[in-house]
Amino acid sequence: MNTLRLKNYMSKKMKQKIEKLRQYAIEYQSSKMYKHSIRVAKLSKKLAKMYGADPQKAYYAGLAHDLCKEMDADTIYKFAQTDGLPMEEIEKKKLKLLHGRAAAVLVQSFFHVDDAEIIEAIRYHTFGKAHMSTLAKIVYVADKIEPKRKQVNKAYYRNLFELKLDDMVRCVVQENMEYLKNKKKEVSFLTENFLSSLNVDKKTACKKVNTDEQS
Repeated sequence: MNTLRLKNYMSKKMKQKIEKLRQYAIEYQSSKMYKHSIRVAKLSKKLAKMYGADPQKAYYAGLAHDLCKEMDADTIYKFAQTDGLPMEEIEKKKLKLLHGRAAAVLVQSFFHVDDAEIIEAIRYHTFGKAHMSTLAKIVYVADKIEPKRKQVNKAYYRNLFELKLDDMVRCVVQENMEYLKNKKKEVSFLTENFLSSLNVDKKTACKKVNTDEQS
């Protein structure tokens, strides 16, 4: 199979996987959550085209990121604990914050997804993590700034999208951390490590806005 035919074949297979996932989301998510997931998926795809990631993988991860968010806390915990990773103190205090890890397990177990970048993007979309892939950074950002977020408008997007990837991510992470601190909510050390790991231009200014809560 030549390179072009292989590329077309892989694209077709990914479209089938996306449609299967979409049908699951329609059935098991509320209308509000499904619409949020679609917005995140579309923005993830757009950002992937801008910053050199795979658009289909970005769409898939964006669509899947909140698959478990509306499950009860015990079910989320049961899914998440099977990934074998340590549980952070902030996750122990609020089990719902494990929903990204749970969703990563779900797509591996039920949809047979084995792409490391997709799994990472889903798993860490809530807090982020140091040295994430471009795809994971994109999904993290897309979730925080999808079009229905309160701070978003055309000028806001224009300001962010002219930045290099890590500079854009830095601005979004800082906004989210500021929001949480103003609400007297805990900031995960994973997010702090994520911020510290970014390769940023310290001279780049970030527009000060408010963000929605970790999601």
